[in-house]
Amino acid sequence: MILESNRRGRDAPTVMRERGKETDELILSYIRKNPDSSIGEIAEHYDISNGRVDHSVNRLKKQGLVDVAYFKRNRGLIKKVRASDTETQPFDEVSFPLAGLDESVWREDVYICALSRSAIQVTPILRNELKDRCILVQKSCLTKEDNKIKFKIPKKFVDFYEIPNTELDVSGSGDEILLTVESTLIPLELPPDDEPGAETESSVEEIDEMKITFPPRNSK
Repeated sequence: MILESNRRGRDAPTVMRERGKETDELILSYIRKNPDSSIGEIAEHYDISNGRVDHSVNRLKKQGLVDVAYFKRNRGLIKKVRASDTETQPFDEVSFPLAGLDESVWREDVYICALSRSAIQVTPILRNELKDRCILVQKSCLTKEDNKIKFKIPKKFVDFYEIPNTELDVSGSGDEILLTVESTLIPLELPPDDEPGAETESSVEEIDEMKITFPPRNSK
């Protein structure tokens, strides 16, 4: 939660500017650690209103510190934010902290296993009972960097699960990582005059699907 400073004896515009600057600094810090967060996610983290977060994001955007993109999720519109200097990993690459995993079994390869239309299991050990349950199984190379493991999702999985436009929840422990498909995001490009405020992570009826507004990904 964002705490209010002691601002007695100062005029209202000064207090508002200071309050806005404090909010901006906190939100920018959060966005750097959590790129592509939605307005609602940031507001929930700090226990403040969507509108306050959105005003802060708009100020940061005017300073060139953040980029925003709009997506249609089901019948709703959401606004996602990332720092302008963020190097975003390719959409088909997954990284996960080694903490909580059994590092001794995560070595050179992993097996990507399609459990269902909404769940993918990743494991370094392919057991027969898991293999028999899966729609599709493919092997992928594993790398370790900065106390994390990284692997690429094979193209067949990318196509089947529509990964570029999908929100994935990633969890794991021991010798397995679970990727859960939570929802499909359709990227939108809105003219500047039509960009909604944040109170509007809400219903959208007639918005044409267009290209994502983020700059190109910095893939290596």
